[in-house]
Amino acid sequence: MNHRRWIKLLPIALLLCCAAALLVADDKPAVPLQKEKAAEHVARTREPFTIAVLPDTQFYCDTRLKLSAKWGNGDLRRYFFKQTEWVRDNQQRLNIKFLVHEGDIVQADAPEEWAIAKEAMSVLDEKVPYCMCLGNHDMGFEKADNKYGGNIGVNRTTHFNTYFPREKFVKRREFGGTCDPDRHDNSWYHFEAAGMRFLIVALECKPRDEVLAWANQVVSEHPDHRVIVLTHAYMDARKSRNTGGMKAKGNTG
Repeated sequence: MNHRRWIKLLPIALLLCCAAALLVADDKPAVPLQKEKAAEHVARTREPFTIAVLPDTQFYCDTRLKLSAKWGNGDLRRYFFKQTEWVRDNQQRLNIKFLVHEGDIVQADAPEEWAIAKEAMSVLDEKVPYCMCLGNHDMGFEKADNKYGGNIGVNRTTHFNTYFPREKFVKRREFGGTCDPDRHDNSWYHFEAAGMRFLIVALECKPRDEVLAWANQVVSEHPDHRVIVLTHAYMDARKSRNTGGMKAKGNTG
């Protein structure tokens, strides 16, 4: 063996051994740290959470047509208030990550009805994130000589944007955007829960072609999100696609 060559290699071998020893020494405290982070990740992904759903509240805001008077229970807005208060008060206990309102927020698109809805939903502000979609009762009211005293959903005019304006929600972390930059009718929101990313697309009743094109674009831009489509009418009681029920033009089911 060439001892001189071995001696020349010895310092290099010693340096490699020292470097390896340093790497091992540095790795040792990282192992429990990695395990701790992994355990935290598992805990987050297994943590149960809740999405609260608030359907048709129109009779709680029934001031224009007063169709709920036949029940003899008086003004029903207290039930709207109690429901949103319950969601707020149980947010931590149930880990409520989001609330979605499925539309028919009010009875007949009257300003005083929207004022009730605003008061009820504002209970959730800075407590529970929420978004809303429009139902046929929320737009296009016209007086008529019929048993109801009027027709609903005859067009897309609505007071919704006055009481739930885009500029109020655009400041929120969960707000994503809207189809129309000046309106809140069609919007998208996002949140994270149990290690998953969610995207909510809130669509008008009978969404128009341009609204569906916008929604598809939003979804395509977020391939790493699980998508929830929030809309008022999609299927009927027979589990068939909804075929209409309002004059405003758009796509059904």
